[in-house]
Amino acid sequence: AANGVTVDASIDMEESVSDSDIGIDGSYDLGNGFTVYAGYENELLSNDDQGIYVGGEFTEGDVTVGLSYVSGDLLDNEMGPNDYKDGLTVWLAASF
Repeated sequence: AANGVTVDASIDMEESVSDSDIGIDGSYDLGNGFTVYAGYENELLSNDDQGIYVGGEFTEGDVTVGLSYVSGDLLDNEMGPNDYKDGLTVWLAASF
């Protein structure tokens, strides 16, 4: 991590090799509450179970607005540090 850029590479080895996966995630803090994310994940032993994602979030006070897009055939259908869902997603979250 340096100057707002974070990169994380992972290898998740499970008891069953077919449940193991590799991935790379990156984020960039643009400042003023904006952060963008992108990454890639591949379930080992199956080139069919892989995917990419891009997303962004804007936070102002207790309100967060986000947008993400996930394309792939991953078994768990969630990607990245924010567990983005398959397809295009737009959300709004607020704390009261």
